Amino acid sequence: MSLWAVIFLELWKKYLEIITHHWDMTSFDTLEEHPGPEYLAKLSTVKKRKVNFFTGVNEPCVSFWK
Repeated sequence: MSLWAVIFLELWKKYLEIITHHWDMTSFDTLEEHPGPEYLAKLSTVKKRKVNFFTGVNEPCVSFWK
């Protein structure tokens, strides 16, 4: 069973590398993605705010469903 798991994981890594190259996602970084201007405009109209625990900055509080 452990041999099968190792083989499966190695093949899965290879498959992910192939897909990443095929979709040209090699330089994609989620940290570089910035929110769109429409979203930022909507945030400026939100009245409910809360203090971020980690940064101590007062931020708009948006409902998950909105």
